[in-house]
Amino acid sequence: MESGPESGTLAPMTSDIVHVAIIEDDEEVRLACAEALGRAGMEVSVYASCHAAVDALARGALAPLVVIDLEMPGESAFDTMRTIRACSESTLLIAFTGHGGDEWLFGALVAGCVGYVLKHDASLSIADAVRRAARGGAPMTEGIARRVLERFHAPVEEVPSLSARERSVLAELASGFTYEQTALRLGISLSTVRTHVQHAYAKLGVKTKSEAAARALRLGILS
Repeated sequence: MESGPESGTLAPMTSDIVHVAIIEDDEEVRLACAEALGRAGMEVSVYASCHAAVDALARGALAPLVVIDLEMPGESAFDTMRTIRACSESTLLIAFTGHGGDEWLFGALVAGCVGYVLKHDASLSIADAVRRAARGGAPMTEGIARRVLERFHAPVEEVPSLSARERSVLAELASGFTYEQTALRLGISLSTVRTHVQHAYAKLGVKTKSEAAARALRLGILS
């Protein structure tokens, strides 16, 4: 097993040996994933932070398939995924997380994930998820896949007209950022964020962040 600092196309991979990067701050989970993937005959690099993985990306050393935890203390996994995809559209991303909420799920899909695996759901192992992604699949546990389909099976709806700022605020919130973080990232006041959120929610006919993220994605507002 190769270890990174502790410290691609979207078409199927053809090599029998899959090179996988794991971005996970929890050492126990990180090592367990690395061992499981190593036993499956895969080459593994591990990173305890998004920053370390982005450094590897800058050196051209990041694996073409990345398993990433969505909750990284002091860092944004969503920003990291967007950075990886911007630099290498061929890189495959799999979210491996304990969060099953719609805002996390749809935020990860918007950021470019091809798979979404819940840590506590043993119905899909991380090794199987990586194999499926490498073969061109979209690995998700059954419950997650059903929720994605349900969102897109709804009748065609009229797309509400959101302002550019309302869309940007909604995109930040859908990516997992708090109101305070959104204000800082967009350079606006917290009260302005709240005002845009209220207007966006009213136009979308929703009351929560998860409902807003799911409906906006379905309508193509955040795509």
